[in-house]
Amino acid sequence: MFSLDENEKRMGEKMANTKYILEARGITKTFPGVKALDHVDFQLKKGEIHALVGENGAGKSTFSKILAGIFPPTEGEIFLNGKKVQINHPLQAIGLGIGMVYQERNLVPFFNAVENIFLNQEVTSHAIFLRQDLMKKKVIELMQEIGMDFELDKPVGDLGPSKQQMVEILRVMLLQPEIIIFDEPTSSLTKNEALMLFKLLNRLKEKVGIIFISHRLDEIFQISDRITVLRDGKKIGTHHTDHVDQKTVINMMVAREIKDLYPKASVPIGEAVLEGKNIHCGKLHNINFRVHKGEIVGLYGMVGSGRTELAETIFGLRKMKAGEVIFKGKSIQPKSPRVMIEEGLYLIPEDRRTQGLNLEMNVGENLSLAHLDRVCSGFFLSKEKERKNAQEAVDKFDIRVTSIGQIVSNLSGGNQQKVVIGKWLAERSAALIMDEATNGVDVGAKREIYQIMAELVKAGVGIIFISSDLLELTGMCDRIYVMNEGTITAEFAREQFSQQAILQYAIKDKGDMQERGAATI
Repeated sequence: MFSLDENEKRMGEKMANTKYILEARGITKTFPGVKALDHVDFQLKKGEIHALVGENGAGKSTFSKILAGIFPPTEGEIFLNGKKVQINHPLQAIGLGIGMVYQERNLVPFFNAVENIFLNQEVTSHAIFLRQDLMKKKVIELMQEIGMDFELDKPVGDLGPSKQQMVEILRVMLLQPEIIIFDEPTSSLTKNEALMLFKLLNRLKEKVGIIFISHRLDEIFQISDRITVLRDGKKIGTHHTDHVDQKTVINMMVAREIKDLYPKASVPIGEAVLEGKNIHCGKLHNINFRVHKGEIVGLYGMVGSGRTELAETIFGLRKMKAGEVIFKGKSIQPKSPRVMIEEGLYLIPEDRRTQGLNLEMNVGENLSLAHLDRVCSGFFLSKEKERKNAQEAVDKFDIRVTSIGQIVSNLSGGNQQKVVIGKWLAERSAALIMDEATNGVDVGAKREIYQIMAELVKAGVGIIFISSDLLELTGMCDRIYVMNEGTITAEFAREQFSQQAILQYAIKDKGDMQERGAATI
């Protein structure tokens, strides 16, 4: 654990150690009823990538937003290159050399890259005419400086996630920062795109200090020089990355030893509860699958393989062109989500913030949205019934809130996800589709979601579990289907799980798939 030596402490509060480009001392942030940060110390050197990790709600985002000028600290001091500063506004943070690349991109989709990079910083002549030539020249210089290369004239809405992120990085680099904060930068990237980003970060750190926030510990150990762990708003410790292992960091994060991250339940498998036969829809063709009572069936594939499209087709969000869905022994046309919900099939969507929640509503309102008939008396909403329904879900799924009246956007990612799950599972389902249900949540919240899954299959629910994380699929599933280019290329039984083989079928080229057909392992 890193700590200031005694001589530095005796120097008082006026001076900071100038070997750090950033030093935060005793940072505390209190919101009504919540102490989000409790006397946190943090140091950043030029030329390093310093990872900031912790469970959802540990204080990572609050700390980064204080540095970015979004929140003022309640207590504490910040030093930049040994000089004490006050950061009361985002523009002030930018002026002091602190830039931030946010998890949610903030781009104008119909503007090209240059226009987005220079948004609100446009170069003009005579204060009227845009100098597109000068702006493009500057962007090209920045790209060459840090080794980027992508199309500048396309609307950014036509670019992929990794290139959109490059636009965000260039927007920050234009401001010539000394410090860049990356908040969950790989959450929407493929593995190859993440590797490209890491190469870029290693070039960037020659010029700046980088704070890297991520839930993905494998990435943390791959890219960072030091790791600071937060828990419940407190700093637990700082270590050089090559001096610790993932198990040590996890135990620091959760204050308990997680011996079995994947609590796979041993459950008798019942009859088929959900089947798809020869399904065709958009890119999907000739899809056949089955899910039994008490079974967790994984769905794996690269981005664009058709996993989410299949989930949305089964749930009635996409119109099925051909094929048959059999649910609880009878053929059903999934004409709409309402039809499937009434039958007892629910979908936990991939993007909880835009598809699973109303972020402006409170916890109780979100938990009641899917089952308004349970909380209404006649034509009128019963606040008492809504409160009771919400409290049952909060207790059942251990959703950590100050009250059911708390606005859901103020919850941590893991607790937001448990609200999504609790909303659908207020009533007993026969089958559940979980699309990237653990994406963007910490290791402790992941295990809680796995435990919910284990309890559901014990009750006879069949689950389709879509994930890009092969470790959690092999840890939790009874069978795994592999998708590639809109079709199922292989089916693996649990006793034959092999990450290498699963990945092989996920990246096979189309000609080889057509020649050999889907494999059953």
